[in-house]
Amino acid sequence: MDSERYRETLERCSLIKDLELLPFGDLTVIGERGINLSGGQKQRVQLARALYQDSDIYLLDDPFSALDAQTATSIFNGCVMEALSTKTVLLVSHHVDFPPAFNSVLLLDSLFHAPMSFYDSTPRGRILSWVSYDLSIIDLDVTFSLICSLTAATNACANLVVPAVLTWQVLFVSIPMEAVLFNMLQHSVAITLAGAMTIRASDKEDQFFAKNFDLIDTNASPFFHSFSANKWLIQWIEIVSAAVVAFAALCMVLLPPRTFSSIEYIFVILGRMINAAIRYTGFIGMALSYGLSLNIKLVNSIQKHCTIANKIISVERLNQYTHIPSEAPQVIEGNHPTTNWPAVGKVEIQELQVRYRPNAPLILCGISCTFEGGHKIGIVGRTCSGKTTLISALFRLVEPAGGKIVVDGIDISTIELHDLRPRFGIIPQDPTLFNGTVRYNLDPLCQHSDQEIWEVLGKCPLRETVQKKEEGLDSLVVEDGSNWSMVQRQLFCLGRELLRRSKILVLDEATASANNATDMILQKTIQTEFAECTVITVAHRIPTVVDCTMVFAISDGKLVEYDEPIKLIKTEGALFGKLVEEYWSTLQSADSH
Repeated sequence: MDSERYRETLERCSLIKDLELLPFGDLTVIGERGINLSGGQKQRVQLARALYQDSDIYLLDDPFSALDAQTATSIFNGCVMEALSTKTVLLVSHHVDFPPAFNSVLLLDSLFHAPMSFYDSTPRGRILSWVSYDLSIIDLDVTFSLICSLTAATNACANLVVPAVLTWQVLFVSIPMEAVLFNMLQHSVAITLAGAMTIRASDKEDQFFAKNFDLIDTNASPFFHSFSANKWLIQWIEIVSAAVVAFAALCMVLLPPRTFSSIEYIFVILGRMINAAIRYTGFIGMALSYGLSLNIKLVNSIQKHCTIANKIISVERLNQYTHIPSEAPQVIEGNHPTTNWPAVGKVEIQELQVRYRPNAPLILCGISCTFEGGHKIGIVGRTCSGKTTLISALFRLVEPAGGKIVVDGIDISTIELHDLRPRFGIIPQDPTLFNGTVRYNLDPLCQHSDQEIWEVLGKCPLRETVQKKEEGLDSLVVEDGSNWSMVQRQLFCLGRELLRRSKILVLDEATASANNATDMILQKTIQTEFAECTVITVAHRIPTVVDCTMVFAISDGKLVEYDEPIKLIKTEGALFGKLVEEYWSTLQSADSH
């Protein structure tokens, strides 16, 4: 690793301060898909990863959408204009202030030559399967068949060559270790598949292949030892059983005939009862026949015991899962709000403190304010200031460490989650669509007619897009909505909320990936359709919040300003005023180019 270039990359991407706030700096575990990072941090980490590679060509897919104006401008100047000044940079963006700095600007009207219906109806997995099928047959099937043919010839020898020094630790260490390592292997494969595009773009295929092969080898090691120990034990049971039977047969042949007279006498009496005599030689034959099956019975017994010992690991893991701390109770009997709650939409935040882990630092530090019912609240602040955490606290995705949130006179921490979350509407930064149809994604509970759904699509606006598809409302939506654009997914979320008509609506960077025209349509629709509702908007774009009733400015988890936007703009030194100045100066700089 080049330490100097690494440090310079962090500075250009404005990550130094973020690393100082993280408990273990750049060694902090960020979780799957970067769940422990904010949207702005994710984009800056991705940009830093690309910048550190020192490639000749850079493809940037809107890396500034989740950043405020000052941070975006600073990173753009430091990364694109300085660090990548001698590189070929292709930037895709809806920002109109950056293109003037480029040598050429390309406005795209359509992509590729295949019709859009092909991509809408064909899953990505099927396309990748077609492309890679023949290669996989050569690379995997043929090679695997050859390996199997060689393995079959050496299996018997391998079972005998395995050292007999395996001890009791195999049962208590290898089997649980195998389960743990298999989980690690599954996780590695999952995140590799999810980030396949980034891995290929970074030319790190060999590194991830090596990592996964190492995990496969590590995972196979405990299984190999456990399997070998089992075969070794069975082999010794066979030997011991054969020795016991041989010794018993030798004794029966060499000892005097009357040695077994007492036993013979019992069988003779029993034989007389059924009119059949049992001779001494017959008794020996019967004993030997039972003795010969001793090894089978012992082996079967040991195998069953080992199987139980293996399977009991699943019970142990399941027991661990059942003791994982869960969310607050979904149902609290005797404490249900009325069916029309919240009727006014008044939100009171009282000394709210939030941390994500018991020993972690506070993310929100004693915030207190009131959102009046029907007001439009704009929440602004620089990246990682605590905006999304405040929204998470409102939905109780994270429980307060102190203070409370009161909605229409009810402390939300005293009611069940099933009564809380469905009463609020949200259009998230990362919109979620489900595998199904357009109708199902807009009305999953089937509470509205097709006419109502079409009316909502007209307000979004998505009516024309859906009408162009042959299936109409039954048009396919694949998992995560990947066959629809990011803007269309957010419009679907807006349509979902238009049908629900929640009294409190939250927009968490809902237009970060939308162009200015789409942003204006969204804002106009929300102002018209949710005029009587409380709308809480988290945004980096100043025009998105400048028309709000009140502006909530947050910095480092603390409330620094809460007033009407006009007053804050006129207040000298106000954070919101600075953000407005930065935004307009950025636009003026773009116009000057």
